[in-house]
Amino acid sequence: MTSTFIILLFSQVALLLQGLPRAVSLQSPSVEATKLGCPVDTDIAPCICTVDSATAEINMDCSAVLGESELKRIFATDFLFPDLHKLVIQGTEIDPVPIQTLEADTFGKVSFNHVVISNTDLRSVASSAFANSFPTIETMDVSNNRIPFFPFEILAQCEKLTTLDIRNNVLEHVSLLHSNSLRFFDASGNVGLQYEDEVFQTAPMLEVINLSNTNLGHIAPLTFAYQQRLTTLDLQGNSIDYLYANALKFMSSTPTTVNLDNNRIGTVEKDAITGLAAGSILQLKNNMLTDLPQDVWEDIFILLQGTATIELDANLIECACNIKWLVGNSVYMDTLGDGKECDDMTSIHDPSLINFINQHC
Repeated sequence: MTSTFIILLFSQVALLLQGLPRAVSLQSPSVEATKLGCPVDTDIAPCICTVDSATAEINMDCSAVLGESELKRIFATDFLFPDLHKLVIQGTEIDPVPIQTLEADTFGKVSFNHVVISNTDLRSVASSAFANSFPTIETMDVSNNRIPFFPFEILAQCEKLTTLDIRNNVLEHVSLLHSNSLRFFDASGNVGLQYEDEVFQTAPMLEVINLSNTNLGHIAPLTFAYQQRLTTLDLQGNSIDYLYANALKFMSSTPTTVNLDNNRIGTVEKDAITGLAAGSILQLKNNMLTDLPQDVWEDIFILLQGTATIELDANLIECACNIKWLVGNSVYMDTLGDGKECDDMTSIHDPSLINFINQHC
């Protein structure tokens, strides 16, 4: 075979390859995997649309929008696939996203499974702002905004919603939560927050409730009694000074961590804390307890007996004959965490203290 013939042969093959449609090339797909299902970039700018190549889930990041009118324009675009997986609008503490309202038509015909709108100037959320997402929404994070009122009535229609994070807003009131799916509720950091005593009774699936740092002043009896799946109740950093009977009555079948650290609790009534499951943890660090009356606290120690399941560090307890019932019982002492509980900044576990009480009381 002559060299001239070989050259002619390769030339013919090259011409044939040039004539083939580009779609048959596996090395150069005509559509980028990250854009399949997204609108044209210029139609939704400055939002960024991407598609997870493994799951085909469409996600929108609109953190660069300049206001609600721009957001409304973007979602008025024709979405071939309007069932989006996730929406993110997220700024920073020093540079919040300048949106203030979410109206009934802000998101057009689009729906979401997950929503994160955080560190923005958002102040108003219409009850129908996420109407298209009621059948699909699973998690909603609207933390670190400026929302004074939230349309909690929508929860009854969001049958898949498991998580509502509305912490660090200026929320004034939480109305009754009607939900058979909600598992995680965080309203911490809303100073001055008010709520009905029965607020959680119609949300029986709740596992985590966080009301820390809300300046909460008291706990009404039976407020958390009906949460049968509760695992975490966070009430730390509030202004609670008195625990009334049945304030912390539980019927949960799972061990629960109850955090009351950094309050002002000086008095605990008999039967204030009842019904916690074995293995639960009670945290009362940095409060103002001055005594542990046996008729009140022995039932709590019996209820929670285990290794370091009661924490009383940084209180003002008078450690004398009044606690002989406690230091004379090894099971109770194992239940009490080792900290500086006494008013002289010593530990109830101090061997010298225990010996002195046992000899003189």
